Amino acid sequence: MIPVFAGEEPTDEVRRAVRDGGGELVRIEDAEVVVWQDHTGSGLAAALEHGRQVRWVQLGSAGVDWLFDQAVFSDRYVWTCAKGDVFADSVAEMALLLLLSGIREMRRYVGAASWLPVAGRPLSGTRICIVGGGGIGASLTAKLQPFDAAVTIVRRTVIPVPGAAAVRPRSELPDAVRNANAVVLALPLTNATRGMVGRAVLAAMKPGAWLVNVARGGLVDTAALLDALERGHLGGAALDVTDPERSRRDTRCGATPV
Repeated sequence: MIPVFAGEEPTDEVRRAVRDGGGELVRIEDAEVVVWQDHTGSGLAAALEHGRQVRWVQLGSAGVDWLFDQAVFSDRYVWTCAKGDVFADSVAEMALLLLLSGIREMRRYVGAASWLPVAGRPLSGTRICIVGGGGIGASLTAKLQPFDAAVTIVRRTVIPVPGAAAVRPRSELPDAVRNANAVVLALPLTNATRGMVGRAVLAAMKPGAWLVNVARGGLVDTAALLDALERGHLGGAALDVTDPERSRRDTRCGATPV
């Protein structure tokens, strides 16, 4: 049995996963593997100080930017995360929900007690630019096929993505967003991507277009986004994350209620 530490109060799901994987839940002092359930590094460094035998750390999040920002990373351990199929479909569904809510102007209708003038437009036939061609981007591209949306993927490496009409490098981001009805961010936060959606990219976006962020808040220059929204250049922003991170969506950014 592999000795695994999964926090003081592991969830039933984690308990089953450890058991089914041939593990045994133990104290951190006796563990060789740590399953870190929190999506931040709060407490992880302190826990590892007591885990002298730990050699592998499994993170419960797909994004790992905090691992370096908080100086938790050490090459003493093997690190793995939940990137890929673990969250790809569920996050892609969230992105699709935000896309539909934004483009169809659902914020105007939520809570309405009477008929309102028609607003928004159908998602069908739109041009969608997805920044990030990993599991989430690929899953969202597949989910957009029934809507007959023309998808452009922007990613670090230009390789074909099934269902995408075009794949372009990050260096062409301002041009790639120019004719899109919506831009969806689904890529990791790194030193190379932090603040990549700034004034130049936002200005290049089509008037009335929506920005959807289901990745990390630090990808977007918040001040530039607020300015673009207040000037009415963008149709709105549907944000699952903000910079700085908040427990509630920033309504000033026009976040679609979900």
